[in-house]
Amino acid sequence: MELHLQRLAGDRYVPVAVAGPGRELVSGEPFAFTLEVASLLGRRRG
Repeated sequence: MELHLQRLAGDRYVPVAVAGPGRELVSGEPFAFTLEVASLLGRRRG
């Protein structure tokens, strides 16, 4: 899974950050946050 963070600039969205497996999505605007990509993945049932 890959996460893409975008922000609205005028009438279109522009890329801000991208994070894939094993990475963190980080932003400082409009508020600071860090999101581990793996935290969004559910555990698979065996």
